[in-house]
Amino acid sequence: MTKSQKPQKKRIVFKVGTNVLVDKNNKLSSSRLKSICDQLARLSKCGNEVLLVSSGAVGLGRRSLPKLKNSTLVAKQALASVGQAQLIEAYRKNFNPSIHVAQILVTHADLSRRRTYVHLRETIEELLKWRVIPIINENDTLSVEELSTEKKSFGDNDKLSAIVSAKIDADILVLLTDVDGLFTSNPKKSTSATLISEINSFSELRGVSTLGKSAIGRGGMTSKLDAAQLASMSGVETFFVNGLKKDRLKHFVDTLVSTQVKMTKPHTRVVAVTTHKIKNKKRWLQAGSGLKGAIRLNEGAVEAVKNKNASVLAVGITQVIGNFKSGDVIQILNSQDSEIGRGISFFSSKELDTVKGLKSSELPKQLSGESGGKAAIHRNNLILF
Repeated sequence: MTKSQKPQKKRIVFKVGTNVLVDKNNKLSSSRLKSICDQLARLSKCGNEVLLVSSGAVGLGRRSLPKLKNSTLVAKQALASVGQAQLIEAYRKNFNPSIHVAQILVTHADLSRRRTYVHLRETIEELLKWRVIPIINENDTLSVEELSTEKKSFGDNDKLSAIVSAKIDADILVLLTDVDGLFTSNPKKSTSATLISEINSFSELRGVSTLGKSAIGRGGMTSKLDAAQLASMSGVETFFVNGLKKDRLKHFVDTLVSTQVKMTKPHTRVVAVTTHKIKNKKRWLQAGSGLKGAIRLNEGAVEAVKNKNASVLAVGITQVIGNFKSGDVIQILNSQDSEIGRGISFFSSKELDTVKGLKSSELPKQLSGESGGKAAIHRNNLILF
């Protein structure tokens, strides 16, 4: 292969679910784990930057302590803490000794606060510079909302992998699943289900049939579709690859390490709907920065914000939703309740509720002034979808 034929180095995030990691007896599949580690090591040695988002901690902890009653939240947190140690040790043992791995446990709050998000991103960048493979998981021991199925969490590692991909400016997100990709209907129940090889728009994604939730994992196909959409709108290409069949992953990696290999094995590719890479602050806003509330705008305000690069002014706000503080990230909705973007609110929800519908000249003096105070959300602090 000539120098000009060498594939371009990429930043690639892999997500491995519980269904891929365990066998039919709910034991960690050593052969499958070794195969995954070998293929990720190949990519790393070829100069690619590789990250891994991995599930499985709670399941491993439950198997180690089978007599423990795990119906309570604190029991699940205890199982997660036991399982995390086993999971990272299993990865460390299965990677080639020349490949170093690092464990990163994150909570929703870590990415919701810009300061901690910036520190996390800097740490990941440094690890990648050293050719270390970060292994990332939700910190279930501390993430009360995740295990209690409340909204202030990632919901599952599918969404976490998409958020990580968006926030570290990845090129590719690979979701390893227990099927060959996305299908027109549930392939486990319908013989007429056909594989969808490529998806080019959000409307196509929304039309895909889902498989529901697995018995041992928290995420289902719906969460994977949501993850693909978030990645796509952030400029990240997503692939659904069968992680149960070793030849599928090996062939996919072959296509990344050599321009001479074409992707012929079954898979689904979700094209990034934008190739525009946004600035760090707006990337943080876009990808799961922890929404605290919302505002609804009238049609004139929506037009000004979307097409005239305007800030969100109090006069265009028709409703304030939720309880938030100045500096919190909130959704921006149109009159049909569709999210058109999100941004950092200059006012608290209480203050906004007082001034909504008022012109800038009518704002109380104590609520206007410096730092864009006359704008509810300054255009530099918002991102549009």
